[in-house]
Amino acid sequence: MTMKVLKLQRPKGNAYYYTRAMRRVIENHMSIIRERGVDRVEPINGRQYDKYQGDFYGLLIELNVPAEMHWATLRLNGLHSPIDWVGIESPVMLVKVNVISDLLDRHLSTLARL
Repeated sequence: MTMKVLKLQRPKGNAYYYTRAMRRVIENHMSIIRERGVDRVEPINGRQYDKYQGDFYGLLIELNVPAEMHWATLRLNGLHSPIDWVGIESPVMLVKVNVISDLLDRHLSTLARL
């Protein structure tokens, strides 16, 4: 039995999360995200360390972080690119989905008023 490639694709979520404007909103609110938006701190084990060096998004997939939260999580951990993660055995901060969703809602509300 064959499986269609599209069935293997992970959902990407709302396309607005990937816009430059939304990334600016996240950058502008990073201090708030760091203060109130950390869901949990996930310890990284030796296997993950070895497997995901230079592949932060791969690590986030394994940790079941929704795709639309990858970039915000990347920035929350002080990275600029997924290849910047060298796999140091240190915990990874995971962002609260509702905090980023609220920022998106406020951003879209602002756009609607313009």
